Amino acid sequence: AIVKRYHDISLELADPAVVQNIKKMTELSKEQTRLNDTVELYQRYKTVLLGASKPVNSLSTTIIISGSSPCLNASIIFSL
Repeated sequence: AIVKRYHDISLELADPAVVQNIKKMTELSKEQTRLNDTVELYQRYKTVLLGASKPVNSLSTTIIISGSSPCLNASIIFSL
């Protein structure tokens, strides 16, 4: 839901009607900024999961993703 909202905001910000409405544009920009860290962390998490499904050539690989946002505080550690 958060990632979808983030992308929806991007589409709204590209709308010429929103560009002309400074108040709406400011509100959407602030909302997108609040969601940015969470979306980036989620994207990195998905990348790790996709990479984890592939064979690993080394004996041990440790991947650490950490980040925080108002919506999500997380540290994710994978040992493959």
